Order: sequence, then C-alpha cells, then structure tokens
Amino acid sequence: MKKWLYGAPLALCVVLLAAVLWQSQKLDALNTEISSLTAALEQQAQETSGLREQVEELQHSVPEGSALTDWSVAPVSVDPDRRELTVRVSVTPAEGRDIRVDRAIAHRPDVDPAENQQWPGAYSFDEMTDGTICGDLTLPYAEESPVAFTVVYYEDRERHTQEVARHDSMDALLPVRLAENWGEMGYNMSGDGRLYLVHRSVTLADGVTAEDPVFRLLKNGDVAVEAPAEPLEEPGTYSGYPHLESFGGLPCSAGDRVELRFACRDSYGLRYEFTLHTWDILSSWQTAERWPEGGVRVTWPE
Repeated sequence: MKKWLYGAPLALCVVLLAAVLWQSQKLDALNTEISSLTAALEQQAQETSGLREQVEELQHSVPEGSALTDWSVAPVSVDPDRRELTVRVSVTPAEGRDIRVDRAIAHRPDVDPAENQQWPGAYSFDEMTDGTICGDLTLPYAEESPVAFTVVYYEDRERHTQEVARHDSMDALLPVRLAENWGEMGYNMSGDGRLYLVHRSVTLADGVTAEDPVFRLLKNGDVAVEAPAEPLEEPGTYSGYPHLESFGGLPCSAGDRVELRFACRDSYGLRYEFTLHTWDILSSWQTAERWPEGGVRVTWPE
C-alpha cells in the first residue's frame, strides 16, 4: 500500500511532463504557422504595393478626357418671316480646366465641320455665373435636314473639337417638341365595334405652353373627332379628359386605320401636328398598335 502511495506522485509528474512537452510542441507549431502567415502577409503587402505603383503609372499614362463635362443645344427663338432658328449652344468645363471656346458650328452630320459652308457659326460666347459658357447661333430652317453641332475650343494653346448635338431633323430645334404621351385604349369591349380612348395626355419638352391645343382622332385619313386639350397643373402637360371620353367611342371595322394626333400653335405662329398613336383594325377583336417616333408636321405662317 505504501509503495503505491510513493509511486503515484512520480506517475503524475511523468504525465505533467508529457503534457508540458506536448504543449511546447504545439506552441512551436503555432509559432511556425504564425511566422509563415506573417511572411505571406508581408509578401502580399509587397505585391499590393507593386500593383498600386503599376496602377498609378497606368493612370498617369492614360490620356485625359474631354475638358467638357456637359453640353447642350436648346431653342431660343424663331423668325417666321425669314424662317430662321436661333439656338443656344452651352458647354460646361470640367473643374479646374481653363478653356477658351473659339466657335460653335452647325453642319450636316456627314460633313466635316471645318469644311461646312451651309450654315453660319457662333463666335461670341458668355460665361454664366455657374461656369457654363453659352453662345447663340442662327441658322436657316431646312425641312427634314439632319443637323449636328460642333464646338471648337482651346486649352493650353491646343485646339480641340467636340460634337455636342446631332438631330435627324431641324424640327428638334423648334420651340414645341413632344416629350411624352400616354393613355389607355379599349376596342370592341362590349361588342359594339367601337374604339375608346381613356386618359390620353401629352407633355411638351421644357414645359412649353401651347396655344390652341387639340386632340384629333382620324379614321382612314379623315378627321372623325376633334377634342379640346385641357392644360393640367404640370407645365406643358395637356389632357384629353373628359372630351375624348365623352363622344362615346369611334365606330370601327376590320381594315380601318385610326390615328390619334395632338395639334397646337406656338407664340411665333408655327403650327404643329404630332402623330401620337396608330391602330390598324385587324378583326372584330384584334388591333395592331404603333407608337410613331418623331412624327410631327410643321406649318409655317404665310
């Protein structure tokens, strides 16, 4: 019994020594792993630093973009007697860029601005309080003629050009331009063969106020209904309600073509007629719809 009591502390010491040795080996392994991770992190940091330097070098080697951050061409006025349009060309320099606008040129898109002989240019510009540089340009109206606008400017004595607008037709430069139109349609809903329009509305660009605004519904090219367009609270927005709804629907049959148009006049006396929507009546239950793009007819005063 006593021998067993003497041997127990010895066995316990052996167990404790083994545990200490095992913990020491584990700590050595952890230290080795930590050292390996530290080396990997240092290598990654070096690689990241090298990548950063490469990125910075690439950034310095990439040529800088245009000195202009924004530009526009907007209608200013119309001379109906001479059939001329005055538009305002505006450009906004990028922050910290010192530029001098030399001129703005109107030209056909397929003609080099430097070789343009068709329309005059603008050579006088004003700088607004917000930093925008503006100049007015007057050009003759050419029906259905495409037109582009290019600005010539200098920065650090170097000449630069920037096309700032392009339109398929000069109608896009007139005071009245269609921005949106929407509404609903129902055909032969109760078997009566009629086409109904509900909540038809239009919005003109830049909130322009139209004179004598009306909606026209044509069947096979003839005006079937003309309804006043009521101005809404939003500037430049006009509604067919309640007049388009009150006539009770347009009787139609297979083979008919129905068009919805919006007509008005501007303050210069020009008259506009926009084609908003077209329906081809295919059968007693089916129609083919189209939303014409840019469909406008302009009539100049005599």
